[in-house]
Amino acid sequence: MSQQNDTGFLSIAAGAARSAFLRVYNSSGTWTTAGASNQSAGVQLQPSLAATDQVAIKSCTGPGTLKMTASGIIAVGGDVYAGATGKVAATGTIIEGVALEAAAADGDIIEVLPVHNRDVAAAITGTTSATFEVDSDAATPKIALAGQTAGTGDFTTTLKPEAALAADTYVILPETADGDTLVSLAATQTLTNKTLTAPAVTGAITGATITKIVPFIENASNTIHTGTVPIPAGAVLLNIQAVNTVLWGAASASLIIGDDDDDNGFLAATDCKATDLLVGEVFDISNAENWGGKNGAYLVAATGQKGTAETGNSGIYYGASNNIIGIMTVGTPAATTGRTFMAVTYCLPETIAAVATGP
Repeated sequence: MSQQNDTGFLSIAAGAARSAFLRVYNSSGTWTTAGASNQSAGVQLQPSLAATDQVAIKSCTGPGTLKMTASGIIAVGGDVYAGATGKVAATGTIIEGVALEAAAADGDIIEVLPVHNRDVAAAITGTTSATFEVDSDAATPKIALAGQTAGTGDFTTTLKPEAALAADTYVILPETADGDTLVSLAATQTLTNKTLTAPAVTGAITGATITKIVPFIENASNTIHTGTVPIPAGAVLLNIQAVNTVLWGAASASLIIGDDDDDNGFLAATDCKATDLLVGEVFDISNAENWGGKNGAYLVAATGQKGTAETGNSGIYYGASNNIIGIMTVGTPAATTGRTFMAVTYCLPETIAAVATGP
């Protein structure tokens, strides 16, 4: 049958040898010395020499004040926190009460007014501690929040979740020997020793060589197949190549390649069913001795012309954005065998300004 104690005093088996006026709590039915991470249930009022000794405990929720053992200096009126080995301290994370007497040294007995958890509110505003540790049980990895004591500018960094969450989420921080800095979306940062799996890169990449390939697949139904590769402003066109891996089976199949200024400037109408670009033959604008296919007006071996001659664009340099366009025109589609591939290679070089000297 359950019982009720209205006095605030308990008579229990001590659970261990323990001095008087130390904080205790009930751990799985055994009275245990409270540490810095334990909210106490009361204070043992008399010494115990063995675990089986019956001792008196004064509950923290009972009437009146408590005598507690200090672990060091505590000022009158200061907050009293849970300390190690059943004592109380001037700092900590668990409040036990307010000191009604001052403690001058470790072991001093002082009067404490119990005021439990007075820092718990609907919204805890924060702590003045330089660090704040979560899960300090010494059994599993934990996380600590630390202020930037070496920094300048008294501003706040706030961690917050996305505006809408579909489920609980978490972020795992990698282990590093000397600390690390997270990569953010907005900051300009340098990544070192990173492996990117199937990255989707948008926009221009300065200094990188980029090759894009367009497959033209015969489908027995369409008469026009168009492939477009955008060329950003300031790019250098390194090569355009076209190759048949399987000749087309329709009544006719003709490929042209050009840009926004001339639709067949690089490759004039070239038969991909037979004769003009057989399997194994390659149209290649980097090879002036044997361009392959039927050359358009942009390719003139005698003069060295290779590319357009428009305002802002000259040869392989595209000062203005443009498009390399391949068009396969099919007469009477009837097969699904044809396979033609157009590869466009370009780069967006880093610009280095010329230095003007002389008179």
